[in-house]
Amino acid sequence: MTKNQLQSKLDQLWGSTVTKLDIDIILHKITLNLHLIRSVGVEEFHSVEFHNVSSYYYAYDMGENRYKAPIREFLELTEIAMVDDDVIRHSNKKNLNYNSQPNFWLGFWTSILLIEAKTIKINNEIIKIKSN
Repeated sequence: MTKNQLQSKLDQLWGSTVTKLDIDIILHKITLNLHLIRSVGVEEFHSVEFHNVSSYYYAYDMGENRYKAPIREFLELTEIAMVDDDVIRHSNKKNLNYNSQPNFWLGFWTSILLIEAKTIKINNEIIKIKSN
């Protein structure tokens, strides 16, 4: 599957309500269950799983708004896209250096979740992203 074909599949998920978001550090897996209303009476349910997750980064809003708890009754997936140009670096006092290169960007209103994964599973279709 080409990058454009995968992005087209991801684009079909925009506007979904997130009914479940699970980050499993032990299994290196992130799961989203989605509910999408296409039109009156037309509902779809989707499952998106990121496998072999090596890193993820979550940020809520910007500036001082980062510390304000949101008041929401539901969470909407406002964007999901493939990315390949951002590298996140972190080092600590022990001189341990961590690098990651997220390949997925998920937007939830004013929040983002960046994910680096080898494989994505959309419903029952498994798509390999990284070979190494």
